Amino acid sequence: MQYYALAALAAVQIIFFWVTHSYKDPYLKEIVHKNRILSFWYPGILFLLNKIDYFKTQKAEREGKRLVCLYPGLSKRLLLKRDMCYRIALCNSIFVMGTIFILFSQCILKKADQPQEIYCLLKNNFGEGEKQVNIKAIITDQDSVYEEEVMVSVPEQCYTNNEILQFMKTAQEVLEKEVLGNNSDLLHIQNSLNFIRRLPNNPIHVSWLSSNRDIIEDTGNINNKELILPIEVILTAVLSYGEQEIKYNIPVQVLPYQWKNNEKIKYDLKKALGEAVNENKTSETIILPTKIGNRSVSYEINKKKKSINFLIILFVIIVITWIKGNQSTSNRLKKREEELLFDYPTLVNKLTLLIGAGMTVKGAWNKMILDYQKHQKSFLIKKYAYEEMLVTWREMQNGKSDAEAFEQFGKRLKLRPYARLSSLIVQSIKKGLDEILDLLEEEARNSLEERKQLVKKAGEEAGTKLLFPMMVMLIIVLLIIMVPAFLSL
Repeated sequence: MQYYALAALAAVQIIFFWVTHSYKDPYLKEIVHKNRILSFWYPGILFLLNKIDYFKTQKAEREGKRLVCLYPGLSKRLLLKRDMCYRIALCNSIFVMGTIFILFSQCILKKADQPQEIYCLLKNNFGEGEKQVNIKAIITDQDSVYEEEVMVSVPEQCYTNNEILQFMKTAQEVLEKEVLGNNSDLLHIQNSLNFIRRLPNNPIHVSWLSSNRDIIEDTGNINNKELILPIEVILTAVLSYGEQEIKYNIPVQVLPYQWKNNEKIKYDLKKALGEAVNENKTSETIILPTKIGNRSVSYEINKKKKSINFLIILFVIIVITWIKGNQSTSNRLKKREEELLFDYPTLVNKLTLLIGAGMTVKGAWNKMILDYQKHQKSFLIKKYAYEEMLVTWREMQNGKSDAEAFEQFGKRLKLRPYARLSSLIVQSIKKGLDEILDLLEEEARNSLEERKQLVKKAGEEAGTKLLFPMMVMLIIVLLIIMVPAFLSL
């Protein structure tokens, strides 16, 4: 049923995105141009996000500011829509493809798991132990058909009496409190008893005997389903160690069983199967009964389901994909901050040299941008600091005042060194170049010291990260040395 619901949900998704395929958005062409593979989903995603006014929320505003830091000069709304479309489209694609895979695998497994009608169960060979077989019994009456899944314990082929005498070893122990199991007291036994085989940290072996094995089996199971009145049974705990043994009698009273719903049919079925198992102890197969009272019975092998719950795996993958997208943005912002701090001394030194050579602040700024663009065309490497400088230059070219443009430069980068530089440049525009040159030289010296501290900190962090692999290698070396030494003892 869950797979039909999953298929219906995937179909509804595809139909919805197909219907909204013609939806127009001002940024759609630019988003599709960036990533065409998932473009089928983009119109529907933009339609939904615009309908719920997602881009007006505070969360969208925060995310947009983060993305603008990574892509200087691009529209915040464009970046936000592009990021959301890609992430949601990727999750939708995983969901639809996963659904198709799940349905396809279920069809294959369903064909492979067709029930087979059987009339005998194959036993294990000598020494392989008993096995559990899950079968479905189909009981046909005159007016109805009843199906019941039953777990049948099929023992291994029995040994001869001489072999049984050679291999037989029994050891169990019991105390009055522990034998009760889930029963209230010894006079009100309705549930299975707890026949303890061994006590912890004790060499004593305990075996159990019942005065009425038809009611209380040697395993502790209670057969009270045919009782009419309470019956007393004597349990004998045989405590043994080597050739010594002590017998300890515990009287209990077993109460009749209260039948519920179809439990009588289940009991008759299990009883008939048990008799079939006991009647065919030495044969290779067990002949299953075809009649239980006046009811006819047929059987089918219930194969264990080999399919994994792909539905859970699918949603886990989608959640991980979404979280990974958030982590990717955070990691890129962290790398951006590290790059900006690392490039700051070089930027200040270059600006100081150009101004010291007689250029104006604006001219030095433009010269640095032109040099960066030439280098960027040759090596295709983008630097966040110079990209922000380019944005500032374009703002001045578009009519914004120099002081305001440089002030916005410091605010966009959101780092203290760049805020200081922005403040120095704004002061120079208002007071002249005489003071800024000295201030820039001092800032250059301070930035070099800060860079040294930054490199030192990065080295310490790298050393810390190496501790774990070094510990792993140490453990491996110790194992290589110690394991042969222990094996030679």
